[in-house]
Amino acid sequence: MANKAPVKAKCDSCNNDFEIETKTESIGDTVEKNFFICPHCDKEYVSYYLDQSIRKKQSDLKMLWRNIRSATTPKNYNKLQKKIEELQNEIKEDLRRLRETITAKESGVES
Repeated sequence: MANKAPVKAKCDSCNNDFEIETKTESIGDTVEKNFFICPHCDKEYVSYYLDQSIRKKQSDLKMLWRNIRSATTPKNYNKLQKKIEELQNEIKEDLRRLRETITAKESGVES
């Protein structure tokens, strides 16, 4: 397997370019924060938050992708494709909602 090229970013605060080095941190018992930090000014950029429910849905999605590769009929393929799209939308909404909840807590505003 080939190595991926490093992902670069430009800091919004100091305008310096840097390679992203992702980090993970636990928040409480069930939430995981994935982020990176500008090495020049230490500004933190949160990529996303995950909780147990989202991880479960991601696992389910992975299984659906495996199943769709072995779909034997167009009807079965379409059914799985619809489930995949619905689950992707759910995950996207869950990620948005979790980010909003954590951001509100961090800023002292309870939702």
